[in-house]
Amino acid sequence: MYNDAVNPLVSIVILGYNHLDYTKLAIDSIYQYSEGIDFELITVNNGSFDGTKEYFDSLPNKKKIHLDNNVGPVNGFNIGLKAAEGKYIAGVCNDFIFTKDWLKNLILCMESDEEIGFVAPAASNVSNFQQIPGNYKNIEEMQDFARAFNHSDPDKWEERVRLMPTVLFVKREVLDLVGYYDPKFYFGEFADDDMSFRIRRAGYKLVFAADTFTFHFGSITTGAGQKENKSLEVSRQFFIDKYNLDAWTDVHYDFDLLNLVDYEEAKGKSDIRILGIDPRCGATILQLKNKLRNQGQRDVQLFAFTKVYKYMTDLDTICQSAICGDYRDISKKFANEKFDYVVIGEPAQYYDQFIDLIGTLKTLLKENGQIILSVNNTMRYDLLLSMMAGMETGIAQNGYVKVFDLVSMEKELMALGVQVKKVTIDTNEVEGDDKVFMDNLADVFPEQAREVVKLRMKANRYFFSLWLA
Repeated sequence: MYNDAVNPLVSIVILGYNHLDYTKLAIDSIYQYSEGIDFELITVNNGSFDGTKEYFDSLPNKKKIHLDNNVGPVNGFNIGLKAAEGKYIAGVCNDFIFTKDWLKNLILCMESDEEIGFVAPAASNVSNFQQIPGNYKNIEEMQDFARAFNHSDPDKWEERVRLMPTVLFVKREVLDLVGYYDPKFYFGEFADDDMSFRIRRAGYKLVFAADTFTFHFGSITTGAGQKENKSLEVSRQFFIDKYNLDAWTDVHYDFDLLNLVDYEEAKGKSDIRILGIDPRCGATILQLKNKLRNQGQRDVQLFAFTKVYKYMTDLDTICQSAICGDYRDISKKFANEKFDYVVIGEPAQYYDQFIDLIGTLKTLLKENGQIILSVNNTMRYDLLLSMMAGMETGIAQNGYVKVFDLVSMEKELMALGVQVKKVTIDTNEVEGDDKVFMDNLADVFPEQAREVVKLRMKANRYFFSLWLA
């Protein structure tokens, strides 16, 4: 361990509430693997009663903050963040172990583009598709894994709509601009989503540094209080009330759609343009851009068209151009553009004139361009059961359930000059009484058709990749 830098480049703020054994591992790893970086350590004891205060007092850092009571993770972090003097701030929890070059790599990523305001590394245990699995049995093996993994690689940097702050690595000037954690998210749930939205809407990029691995035990600092206070539901509603958006459904990644892209064929392309139709906040189309970047393709631009105005603020932060309007105006609005990929974010049932929409989008494709879409399966076994029982299914629009005959749909698409190149299916496993029902219903059909019938009753959605015929 060593003294704080006189003029720190980075202020590392660690919040601890009890769990002293974990805290010691975290701080030992900070000192061991942050070598060569001028930093100050700010320790925040959030009302601990297990010796954390005495341990923090024994450390060589100057800024030691002791709170008499647990003020919650959000307020605890805010107190520490406000004491920071570095150009950059790294807010960390006491249930992490840091690894070789973790801080060096985050700085390299941040300083690669002045528009980047928030960077977060990968971890062993985290949501938001920021998890990196590893094969190790103890801390020593984990550090060996990280030592081999943590090599700075710009192709692994992914711009995101939202980040989970495995490390809240931000420019101090950004926090001065957008403010600190919102105290309304007292327990910590969705405070990260809120911070992400505020930073991105202020004109900064959020970047997931997938080239850097850290180890996370998992919710040691915040987990118990969240379970006791049902803060997941409470904080999710706070976010909805604040933004008129759901951090789950409006910022989700649809990997089933992304898996339809022919990435091998894409390697020969340049000046790639992606158009999202109703992409909500744009997470899926941005992840398509990231996947292309992962294979070395940097010249990728995003465009979006939505009929729901509330998404425009966020689409404007990631797109070259985002337009809200009527679907009949798409070809006019993008008259001078041609696209490599058109990704339709909502299922086919969402659109009144779906085939007409495909006909319009076809005119916007480059040669070898793709349209990627999904169709909800309205013949799923549980929906059939609900309809037979006279129960609400949640899939009706204006009192009607829109059913797509997939064979007829393919014929209509062919008539437009569009061919189905690839189809995938998202299915559920069926057990118990539901499986008995499904098997009995399938038995009504000829034997050669039964397996197909069962598959269709298990399907949630069908996914299609369309190409010009």
